Amino acid sequence: MHIATKRFFRLGAVTVLIGLMVIFASCRAQKKTEGKLTVVASIFPVYDMAREIGGDDAVCEILVSPGTEAHSFEPTPMDIEILQKADIFIVSGAGIDAWSKDLLSGIDNPGLLVVDASSGIPLLKASSEGAGGGLDPHG
Repeated sequence: MHIATKRFFRLGAVTVLIGLMVIFASCRAQKKTEGKLTVVASIFPVYDMAREIGGDDAVCEILVSPGTEAHSFEPTPMDIEILQKADIFIVSGAGIDAWSKDLLSGIDNPGLLVVDASSGIPLLKASSEGAGGGLDPHG
């Protein structure tokens, strides 16, 4: 990968992390007396970031457990119940967890803050011919 591209993606990752920190900080201020935030992440890398950023102020859960195919994941009734009680739902975005849109349509949690971790991060072109010249959400 070209050095300029790596720097660009690092900048994007830093932007997402700063955004998540701002969200956690504002939510902490609102929930200070009520206890910990409940943060649900769609996939492990997002969960891991949320856990690191939230620290002791958040209870983090993951929907797609490591080793499970995120693209074809099918939420369970328990996943719906988890989101019904969550404060924040962080999706990876960029098509990796496209199922989350359908899942959210069935959630009745008006206070749920949904964060798309890929928002504002440009994607690389897919390197394989089989991708049809599309964008690579994994890059």
